[in-house]
Amino acid sequence: AETVPLDVAIWTAPGEPVPVAEGLAAPYEPITPNTPWGPPWGTSWFKVTGTVPAAWAGRTVEAVLDLGFSRHTPGFQCEGLVHTPDGTPV
Repeated sequence: AETVPLDVAIWTAPGEPVPVAEGLAAPYEPITPNTPWGPPWGTSWFKVTGTVPAAWAGRTVEAVLDLGFSRHTPGFQCEGLVHTPDGTPV
C-alpha cells in the first residue's frame, strides 16, 4: 500500500470537560511516533494534517492512527473522536 507522512501535534488539556472551541484554539505542540503522551485519565487532543497526492484522485483514502491501545492491559486506555476543522464530529 502507498503511504504519505502525516504531521501530528498534541495539546494536553488542563482538566475536563473541554469546550470544543477551547480544544480547537489550543496551542498544539509537534509530537513524534512512539512519544509517551498525556497523564492517566487525562485528555489530550491531536491535530493530524497531511496532503493527499493528486495522483490518488478518485481512490478511497484512509488514515490509520494507532493511539497505543494494548490488548494486554485492562480498562480504557485510549479513545478518539475524529472531527472536521470546525469541530463537527465525522
